[in-house]
Amino acid sequence: MSVTDAQVAALRAYLKGDFEGHRRLLKAMGSREGFTALVPATFLLLTDRRFPEGTPIGLIVEFVGEVRARYFNDPDGLDPLAAERLLAAVNGDDPVSDIGPGVKYHTQLVLLYPIVSEEKLSNQGIENLLAAARKVADEWLEQP
Repeated sequence: MSVTDAQVAALRAYLKGDFEGHRRLLKAMGSREGFTALVPATFLLLTDRRFPEGTPIGLIVEFVGEVRARYFNDPDGLDPLAAERLLAAVNGDDPVSDIGPGVKYHTQLVLLYPIVSEEKLSNQGIENLLAAARKVADEWLEQP
């Protein structure tokens, strides 16, 4: 199994803020196995750039607070502790194995758009990100 063009298109729509297009493409998608690898791969690459090793936890906490205030009317739309821990874990030793897979996936997906928006990635920047993330996701999917 590998990431499909349709799965990349669905994530591209999401990263560009076309949430209706994202939902439509996601609904039309058959298997989501590649997509569920593409999301964490994209999260890993973006988080590594946004919060490099040594980033003070206070900056991560502040970012999560801003995301919750800016993007969520429902305070339960994003678990702040899970978000902070997942962001910090990319370049740290904080194990996140106690966070359920559904919460991990949802949190990673939800955080992608704010991070991309903050970076103000161009269309080419998004394409480069997706190509790199697809490569990582495909490598993960090939592992036995």
